[in-house]
Amino acid sequence: MSQDYSCVLASFLAAELLMVLVRQREILVMCKKSGQRTKLERYQVERGLRRSVLLEVALFVPVSVTLVQLIVRPPLFDKGLVKSFAANYPVSFCALLGTISYGFPFAALRRFVTKVALETLKKFAETAIQSTELDINMEEQDEESFDQTGQDEESGAGDEDLEDNRIHKGQ
Repeated sequence: MSQDYSCVLASFLAAELLMVLVRQREILVMCKKSGQRTKLERYQVERGLRRSVLLEVALFVPVSVTLVQLIVRPPLFDKGLVKSFAANYPVSFCALLGTISYGFPFAALRRFVTKVALETLKKFAETAIQSTELDINMEEQDEESFDQTGQDEESGAGDEDLEDNRIHKGQ
Protein backbone atom coordinates (compact mmCIF):
# COMPACT_ATOMS: atom_id res chain seq x y z
CA MET A 1 0.00 0.00 0.00
CA SER A 2 2.84 2.44 0.78
CA GLN A 3 4.27 1.67 -2.67
CA ASP A 4 0.98 2.87 -4.19
CA TYR A 5 1.25 6.16 -2.28
CA SER A 6 4.85 6.64 -3.33
CA CYS A 7 3.85 5.90 -6.93
CA VAL A 8 1.06 8.50 -6.83
CA LEU A 9 3.40 10.99 -5.16
CA ALA A 10 6.10 10.40 -7.81
CA SER A 11 3.48 10.86 -10.55
CA PHE A 12 2.26 14.13 -9.05
CA LEU A 13 5.78 15.41 -8.59
CA ALA A 14 6.80 14.55 -12.17
CA ALA A 15 3.67 16.16 -13.62
CA GLU A 16 4.10 19.33 -11.55
CA LEU A 17 7.79 19.59 -12.48
CA LEU A 18 6.95 19.16 -16.15
CA MET A 19 4.30 21.86 -15.80
CA VAL A 20 6.96 24.21 -14.36
CA LEU A 21 9.20 23.53 -17.36
CA VAL A 22 6.40 23.99 -19.87
CA ARG A 23 5.04 27.17 -18.26
CA GLN A 24 8.40 28.67 -17.25
CA ARG A 25 7.90 31.80 -19.36
CA GLU A 26 4.57 32.57 -17.66
CA ILE A 27 6.05 31.86 -14.22
CA LEU A 28 8.95 34.23 -14.93
CA VAL A 29 6.50 36.94 -16.01
CA MET A 30 4.56 36.47 -12.78
CA CYS A 31 7.77 36.80 -10.72
CA LYS A 32 8.73 40.12 -12.32
CA LYS A 33 7.78 43.40 -10.70
CA SER A 34 5.25 45.47 -12.61
CA GLY A 35 7.90 47.92 -13.82
CA GLN A 36 10.01 45.08 -15.25
CA ARG A 37 7.21 43.69 -17.41
CA THR A 38 6.65 44.61 -21.03
CA LYS A 39 3.31 46.04 -22.09
CA LEU A 40 2.20 42.62 -23.35
CA GLU A 41 3.28 40.94 -20.10
CA ARG A 42 1.36 43.51 -18.03
CA TYR A 43 -1.68 42.89 -20.21
CA GLN A 44 -1.37 39.11 -19.69
CA VAL A 45 -1.08 39.52 -15.91
CA GLU A 46 -4.09 41.86 -15.88
CA ARG A 47 -6.08 39.34 -17.94
CA GLY A 48 -5.54 36.48 -15.47
CA LEU A 49 -2.13 34.92 -16.05
CA ARG A 50 -1.68 34.22 -12.34
CA ARG A 51 -5.09 32.60 -12.05
CA SER A 52 -4.43 30.47 -15.13
CA VAL A 53 -1.12 29.14 -13.81
CA LEU A 54 -2.51 28.58 -10.31
CA LEU A 55 -5.52 26.69 -11.68
CA GLU A 56 -3.18 24.51 -13.70
CA VAL A 57 -0.98 23.77 -10.67
CA ALA A 58 -3.77 23.24 -8.16
CA LEU A 59 -6.52 21.70 -10.26
CA PHE A 60 -5.76 20.58 -13.79
CA VAL A 61 -2.45 18.77 -13.19
CA PRO A 62 -3.73 16.84 -10.15
CA VAL A 63 -6.89 15.88 -12.03
CA SER A 64 -4.83 14.62 -14.98
CA VAL A 65 -2.54 12.58 -12.72
CA THR A 66 -5.51 11.13 -10.86
CA LEU A 67 -7.20 10.12 -14.12
CA VAL A 68 -4.07 8.35 -15.35
CA GLN A 69 -3.57 6.64 -11.99
CA LEU A 70 -7.16 5.38 -11.99
CA ILE A 71 -7.58 4.52 -15.66
CA VAL A 72 -4.20 3.81 -17.27
CA ARG A 73 -2.05 2.45 -14.46
CA PRO A 74 -4.01 -0.70 -13.51
CA PRO A 75 -4.05 -2.22 -17.01
CA LEU A 76 -0.37 -1.39 -17.52
CA PHE A 77 0.65 -3.47 -14.52
CA ASP A 78 -0.77 -6.55 -16.26
CA LYS A 79 1.39 -6.21 -19.39
CA GLY A 80 4.61 -8.25 -19.49
CA LEU A 81 7.36 -5.75 -20.34
CA VAL A 82 5.65 -2.87 -18.56
CA LYS A 83 5.05 -5.06 -15.51
CA SER A 84 8.73 -5.96 -15.25
CA PHE A 85 9.80 -2.31 -15.76
CA ALA A 86 7.33 -1.19 -13.08
CA ALA A 87 8.60 -3.88 -10.70
CA ASN A 88 12.29 -3.11 -11.29
CA TYR A 89 12.00 0.70 -11.44
CA PRO A 90 8.83 1.65 -9.57
CA VAL A 91 9.67 5.33 -9.00
CA SER A 92 10.78 5.82 -12.62
CA PHE A 93 7.67 4.06 -13.88
CA CYS A 94 5.40 6.23 -11.74
CA ALA A 95 7.27 9.41 -12.71
CA LEU A 96 6.83 8.40 -16.35
CA LEU A 97 3.11 8.03 -15.73
CA GLY A 98 3.09 11.52 -14.21
CA THR A 99 4.87 12.92 -17.23
CA ILE A 100 2.42 11.20 -19.55
CA SER A 101 -0.51 12.36 -17.44
CA TYR A 102 0.49 16.00 -17.80
CA GLY A 103 1.10 15.71 -21.51
CA PHE A 104 -1.89 13.66 -22.48
CA PRO A 105 -5.14 14.21 -20.58
CA PHE A 106 -4.52 17.82 -19.63
CA ALA A 107 -3.22 18.97 -23.00
CA ALA A 108 -5.80 16.92 -24.90
CA LEU A 109 -8.62 18.29 -22.76
CA ARG A 110 -7.36 21.86 -23.20
CA ARG A 111 -7.17 21.36 -26.98
CA PHE A 112 -10.66 19.84 -27.03
CA VAL A 113 -12.22 22.66 -24.99
CA THR A 114 -10.47 25.27 -27.13
CA LYS A 115 -11.65 23.58 -30.33
CA VAL A 116 -15.25 23.37 -29.11
CA ALA A 117 -15.20 27.01 -28.03
CA LEU A 118 -13.80 28.15 -31.38
CA GLU A 119 -16.34 26.07 -33.31
CA THR A 120 -19.16 27.55 -31.23
CA LEU A 121 -17.91 31.09 -31.87
CA LYS A 122 -17.57 30.33 -35.58
CA LYS A 123 -21.17 29.03 -35.79
CA PHE A 124 -22.41 32.04 -33.84
CA ALA A 125 -20.59 34.41 -36.19
CA GLU A 126 -21.95 32.61 -39.25
CA THR A 127 -25.49 32.80 -37.86
CA ALA A 128 -25.10 36.51 -37.10
CA ILE A 129 -23.77 37.18 -40.60
CA GLN A 130 -26.63 35.22 -42.20
CA SER A 131 -29.16 37.10 -40.09
CA THR A 132 -27.64 40.43 -41.12
CA GLU A 133 -27.63 39.42 -44.79
CA LEU A 134 -31.28 38.35 -44.52
CA ASP A 135 -32.21 41.74 -43.01
CA ILE A 136 -30.35 43.57 -45.80
CA ASN A 137 -32.03 41.47 -48.50
CA MET A 138 -35.46 42.15 -47.00
CA GLU A 139 -34.78 45.89 -46.93
CA GLU A 140 -33.64 45.82 -50.56
CA GLN A 141 -36.82 43.96 -51.57
CA ASP A 142 -38.95 46.51 -49.73
CA GLU A 143 -37.18 49.35 -51.56
CA GLU A 144 -37.60 47.62 -54.94
CA SER A 145 -41.33 47.12 -54.38
CA PHE A 146 -41.75 50.88 -54.01
CA ASP A 147 -41.38 52.26 -57.55
CA GLN A 148 -40.08 55.62 -58.75
CA THR A 149 -43.50 57.36 -58.53
CA GLY A 150 -43.96 56.58 -54.88
CA GLN A 151 -46.55 53.85 -55.48
CA ASP A 152 -46.56 50.56 -53.66
CA GLU A 153 -46.52 48.04 -56.54
CA GLU A 154 -48.50 45.43 -54.60
CA SER A 155 -51.41 47.63 -53.51
CA GLY A 156 -51.18 50.33 -56.17
CA ALA A 157 -51.52 52.94 -53.44
CA GLY A 158 -49.53 56.14 -53.85
CA ASP A 159 -48.20 58.42 -51.11
CA GLU A 160 -51.40 60.50 -51.14
CA ASP A 161 -53.65 57.42 -50.78
CA LEU A 162 -51.58 56.16 -47.81
CA GLU A 163 -51.72 59.59 -46.19
CA ASP A 164 -55.52 59.81 -46.72
CA ASN A 165 -55.91 56.36 -45.10
CA ARG A 166 -53.91 57.50 -42.04
CA ILE A 167 -56.04 60.66 -41.67
CA HIS A 168 -59.30 58.67 -41.89
CA LYS A 169 -58.09 56.15 -39.32
CA GLY A 170 -57.05 58.91 -36.92
CA GLN A 171 -53.32 58.24 -37.11
